[in-house]
Amino acid sequence: MKLINYIFLLACAAYGGVLLQQIPDVIMLSCKDWSVEMPMWLGIVLVSFSLGIILIIARLINELIASYSNGKNYFRRSKKIASHKHTTQALLQLAQSQWVLAEKNAIKGAAFSDLPFINYVSAAKAAQEQNAWDRRDKYLALAAEHVPDGKIASGIIKAKLQYKQGSLEQSIATLQELRVIAPKHPLILRLLGEAYEQTKDWPSLLHILPEIKKHKSCSEYMLHELAEKAYQGLLLEKMQTEGKQEVIKFWKEFPKETKQNVRVVETYVSCLVKLEANKEAFEILRQVLKKTWDKKLIKMYGLIQGADLNRQIFIAERWLQEHPGDPVLLLTLARLCLRNQLWGKAKDYLEISLQVEPSPEAYAELGSLFSYLGEPEKCQDCYRKGLLAVTKRLDNFNGC
Repeated sequence: MKLINYIFLLACAAYGGVLLQQIPDVIMLSCKDWSVEMPMWLGIVLVSFSLGIILIIARLINELIASYSNGKNYFRRSKKIASHKHTTQALLQLAQSQWVLAEKNAIKGAAFSDLPFINYVSAAKAAQEQNAWDRRDKYLALAAEHVPDGKIASGIIKAKLQYKQGSLEQSIATLQELRVIAPKHPLILRLLGEAYEQTKDWPSLLHILPEIKKHKSCSEYMLHELAEKAYQGLLLEKMQTEGKQEVIKFWKEFPKETKQNVRVVETYVSCLVKLEANKEAFEILRQVLKKTWDKKLIKMYGLIQGADLNRQIFIAERWLQEHPGDPVLLLTLARLCLRNQLWGKAKDYLEISLQVEPSPEAYAELGSLFSYLGEPEKCQDCYRKGLLAVTKRLDNFNGC
């Protein structure tokens, strides 16, 4: 291959020599009225010299450009190294609650950081801890400019920080703005639900629950808890601001599954009792306890004053056949018998209840009965055992 190249160059040189023989010995350069003659060899030398000068100048310009570029790259690399150092320091200082230094280093590292979003969010966190709300919001606005969908991400962080700050109304306003941009965003929906719960905005919470469920923004358990609290809160508000009829009417509008929710039923019955609607409270408890057996509801059944006490006792005794030995049901039956002045039956139910499960409530009822029957020693013994049961229960609780 090299031999071919040499032969080609030799041929070119020979051909060039032939061409030179055909060129005259003198060349003339002219421009308008000006002209100059010179030997051919001098013209060739001058042209070659000019080309050499041009090549040297071009080389120098290229070197200068390369030096500038290398200097610029070196400057950027040094800035990036410094940025990485400041960012690392900021994160370490955040972990150590050194808020002033963390904010300072996070901002220093933001200019040449590969991920300025992290720097501005870190600075916002540090500003939050210094109660510098304006600086926090400014940093989050800057963070939103540096990543795709940054407005949503920084907005969620802002809402969380506002929530932590205790500015629940501001947090809700921020989340509502974000919901306009991303109406189906699961985290935005969940945070809104939690904020509505904290502010006790039950109508808004109920309104957003279907969307939370649809987009699977939280677990079924959490969804159940939020719905439960919303209905309980609305019942209590209705009880405080409106009368018995409005509370009953409102209950009828509840979904079927909510009417079987034990905690909601408990709240509803408590509202009815406070509004002196004992008849309605009795009917609700009777209906719910047919399908759902719950100790708290059983206890409430024994405390309400139904329209027909004998019927109330009869229904509870029928339940006892289905749930023999249930200590709470036995206590409930004892309370109903006490109210109906059936002292012997009440005493028997209380003693059986205490044999199954000693409880302070049963000892207190039995002590009151012995006091009424004129047996002070047995009365004092019951109260003593009741206090021991309370102490034991507290010890077990503290042990947990």
